[in-house]
Amino acid sequence: MGNNPIATLQTNVMHTFDEVAKNPNFSFIGNTSVGTLINIPEARKADLEISDLRPHYDAVLLAYGAHEDRLIGVPNEQSLKGVMPARSFVGFYNGLPSEQNLEIDLSLSDTAVVIGQGNVALDVARILLTPFEELKKTDMTEKMIKILEKS
Repeated sequence: MGNNPIATLQTNVMHTFDEVAKNPNFSFIGNTSVGTLINIPEARKADLEISDLRPHYDAVLLAYGAHEDRLIGVPNEQSLKGVMPARSFVGFYNGLPSEQNLEIDLSLSDTAVVIGQGNVALDVARILLTPFEELKKTDMTEKMIKILEKS
């Protein structure tokens, strides 16, 4: 890990989650919608309600993020080469099928700007700051590893 605080933090977070997940009192329910989903102009029913979970758990922690990209209003932001939503970038390196056609070329510059304040923005910064040799040891897609190798 060396002196890279981002890589150290990444390893610590993964190790801590792995340890917590071994506890028989811990449950993780992912890829599940909870409550009423507002999708203007229609609202649709979610997979679960909080009331479905409360009888079975002492605590319910809801961790969620954006389910779609949000434009920030930069002129031509959807057509500028090298400009992309962070959520799409994370989906690409995590191997989401819907993001595998994203064109990413990190060899054009040694500078990147990440605009955001949430976990996805931090994850992008973490990946861009982590030494390539450390990322090769992760479960990141081979396609992304090759892109990073050229950057």
